[in-house]
Amino acid sequence: MGNITCSSIVEVTREMIRDLQAGFRQFAHKPLFSVLAVLLLSVGIGANVLIFGFIDTLILKPLPVRNPQNLWLLEGVREQQVRPNVSFSYGQFLELSKRSDLFTGATAEESWGSESAYPSTDTSGVHLVMTQMLAPNYFREIGVTAQLGRVLTEGDAKPSTNVPALISYQFWQSHYGGRPDIIGQIIRLKNYPFTIVGVLPRDFHSVDIERAPDVRLPISAAPFLLEGKQLNEPRTASFYLLVRLRPGVDPRIAQAAVGEPLHKSAETEFLLSLPSRHHVPTPSEVQSELHWIYQEHLVLEPAGYGVSRLRTQFSRALNLLMAGVIALLIAVCANVAGLLMARGEERRKELAVRLSIGASRWRLLRQLMIENLLLAIPGGAFGLLFAYALAPSLLRILPPVRSLDQFASPQILTLTPDLRVLLFAWLALLVSIGFFGLIPAWHATRLDLNSELKGTTTLASHSLASLIPVAVQVMLSVLLLAAGGLLLRSYWNLQHLNPGFDRAHVLTGRV
Repeated sequence: MGNITCSSIVEVTREMIRDLQAGFRQFAHKPLFSVLAVLLLSVGIGANVLIFGFIDTLILKPLPVRNPQNLWLLEGVREQQVRPNVSFSYGQFLELSKRSDLFTGATAEESWGSESAYPSTDTSGVHLVMTQMLAPNYFREIGVTAQLGRVLTEGDAKPSTNVPALISYQFWQSHYGGRPDIIGQIIRLKNYPFTIVGVLPRDFHSVDIERAPDVRLPISAAPFLLEGKQLNEPRTASFYLLVRLRPGVDPRIAQAAVGEPLHKSAETEFLLSLPSRHHVPTPSEVQSELHWIYQEHLVLEPAGYGVSRLRTQFSRALNLLMAGVIALLIAVCANVAGLLMARGEERRKELAVRLSIGASRWRLLRQLMIENLLLAIPGGAFGLLFAYALAPSLLRILPPVRSLDQFASPQILTLTPDLRVLLFAWLALLVSIGFFGLIPAWHATRLDLNSELKGTTTLASHSLASLIPVAVQVMLSVLLLAAGGLLLRSYWNLQHLNPGFDRAHVLTGRV
């Protein structure tokens, strides 16, 4: 039984090799057809991989942290407020940390703002560096280790004259050339020395997936960067608050339980800040501010996929683009199917002869599908290469810089292939083979041997099936052209909209 099985496998393998050789001979005989089919498939598959890669990076890819599905971000929501508030004080973080009955852990990272940009001086001059202060337990709670050196620990939060610093992978590459001897070197921020103790992994940025702070610092750096102030003083720094829920705790119950203590903490900080204000508010202004504080409804949102401004802006547009490139792939497959069916008409005599001398229809179908596979594999490979060659161009058309923190830490999104993108490319390849390969192969082997061998077959007897891919291609092409024309028209109108003033050479600034 084993010998029969082995001999069957060997025979099937030999037949497959002969089919591959026959396929290569067919393509060598018609090189223009082969190149055209591969290029068409590479366009369709490449466009799908490119847009799906962007969707994967922006929407589908979880943060590279431990147990991302149990990471929650605290947000404040008010009526008629477009965007939720995600910035809280360090005092509110301390209040949140007390609820061990609700959370297995709570941590905080400084949120973005122009106040986090500090000048750094080195031998090449002065640079603007984006920093981020972290809660003492930050890396222990999220579960991220250093690529080089070590991460910050609870011990680094103690007051010290030798404050450690952790730099991002991007900053390590751009300012230090990726040198491995960076550990122990000094980086000066606001003319204070900080000792570099580690480099973070390339894929880890922060809860904000689009930008990476250049330098992470413990809270012991606050007196040096905040002109002697402490983080528990009012109006010093704001933080993203992250928690991990205990098993069985409902997020709605947890967010309701922390609302009152966090509101009271915000009220206390507001009242303590009144004596230091230049403008002393009136009693009515104080009541209005307190009402504003207590009007905020605290909610816990899943943070396993991070925070993204671009996700909010472009998620619907990306879904529309994804639908468009899927339609493009179907149109391309219909085009290739039409080419294969036209080519199949030339081979009907050859296939009829093979059937007449004993070849089974399954044997011919297998050979034709292998030939289609030889077209699809290079088409998918070139499509993948095209997608990642064009990815930087897609990222460059993202919205321009609008603020100081964006200038100091530009977009760092990278469309690097991961398992999901590669699986999607493979799925697109299989769907393409099934779409453009099965119909022509099935049509080519549906032969009337007597008519084919006598040469009496008419075009009308097999023309209907060949019109199907042509009809699909024309339909989708018209749809895509109409949608593209509407989008271009809208873009033209937006570019030439009269705002009521001269937009040329206009800049905004802040001191």
